Order: sequence, then C-alpha cells, then structure tokens
Amino acid sequence: MIFPRWPDYSAIDGQGVILVPFSLEFSSAQYTALIEIPIQSASRTEKEIALVGGQPRIVADVARASGSDTTDFIETAIEKSKRDRNTTEPALVAGGFENWHAVVLSVS
Repeated sequence: MIFPRWPDYSAIDGQGVILVPFSLEFSSAQYTALIEIPIQSASRTEKEIALVGGQPRIVADVARASGSDTTDFIETAIEKSKRDRNTTEPALVAGGFENWHAVVLSVS
C-alpha cells in the first residue's frame, strides 16, 4: 500500500497492523468487515509512505440492512483487534475508499 506522506506520519511508527474497514452491498443487505493486515515492512520517501502487508485476517464481520450505519460495529471491531493483540496503543485505521487513488489514514 502506498500513501501520500502527511504531517503526522510518525503515527505508523511502532504499528504492527493496519485495520481496513470493508463494506459490500448486495440487494437489500450490507456486509461489513474489519480486516487486519500485519505490516511486514514500511519505507518512506519525501512524498510517500509504502507499507508491505502480510496475510490479512477478518477481525469481525456483520450483515445489516443496505445503507445501515456501521460506525458502532467498526469501533467495536477496532477495540476487539486491540484486545486480541493485547495493546492499548492507538490503532492505524484506513479511511473509507472513495476511490483507489486517495486513501486517508487516521489514528483512532
């Protein structure tokens, strides 16, 4: 994964995983999952940060009515990932994918 460098890029230092929320809509149902991707290596240039991920795993998933708000589910799944990894540190979470060329990362 390659991301543009941002002012507080040090947020990835010491991170072992990146968490990626993912949703699909089928007819009248919405499937949402939080995927955990271990960071195998990270490199930086003046303009970008590159992360190489390992084998992903699904932390949690849920099916709801199409168009449902899944914020509560994602927040709970992030906390589950942190418990599973035995950490209290902030998690590195990929933002929504509005297009594949502009990914925003946040720390929650």
